[in-house]
Amino acid sequence: MGAKDSKPSFISYDDAAKRVSDNELRRIREAFKRCAGANGSTLSLEAFVHEVLCDGVPFEVAEWLYQACGGTKRGITFKDLLCGVVVLTKGNIEEKIKFLWTLYVNNQSENGTYIYKKDFAKAIHLENTSLPVTEAHRTVEILTGLFGSGERVTFDQFRSWLLIHKDATVLSKWLLYDRSHVVHDLETPTFYQSLAGVTHLEERVSWQYIIFHLLEPIFI
Repeated sequence: MGAKDSKPSFISYDDAAKRVSDNELRRIREAFKRCAGANGSTLSLEAFVHEVLCDGVPFEVAEWLYQACGGTKRGITFKDLLCGVVVLTKGNIEEKIKFLWTLYVNNQSENGTYIYKKDFAKAIHLENTSLPVTEAHRTVEILTGLFGSGERVTFDQFRSWLLIHKDATVLSKWLLYDRSHVVHDLETPTFYQSLAGVTHLEERVSWQYIIFHLLEPIFI
């Protein structure tokens, strides 16, 4: 895991809580307590991978998502997990870009002021080798487009580039691609629609059912 233990700042807990109903928040909290075990206050990385994400998510990518949501060696709190999942499922493009920045910055040994070319290249390679892709990703062109002749970029540089190249990486394409114009035979339920609606399942099953639908376009 990366060196970061700092909390992500892409959304506040109060803002996240306002985007769900009281009933949804109650059910999410109950599911978290069930998965958190004895102390009920934090979810471990192992529990996050096993209970929250579906089995098809590669461990390295699951670890990135865990840490970007606020997870540390001590675990992830309910508030941090809620903030992360709200951004993934209900966030606007600015919040999702901040999430991606946090995800990539956390996966390197340097401080969080820059994304470094060598670390970003490793991340792209891992994405392209561990996640199913439908087309070849030209790593050299991506790196040249973002970094030019330099070795690092700031958040503002990363943001400006990503707004133009939303499909540059597997994860950015998953998070930023506009699916509003895509018509499906059955609408995929959101995290909260599923959690609020699946009343006949145990919470543990609900977590996996919900995240399966959330991550299905990229991981399945």
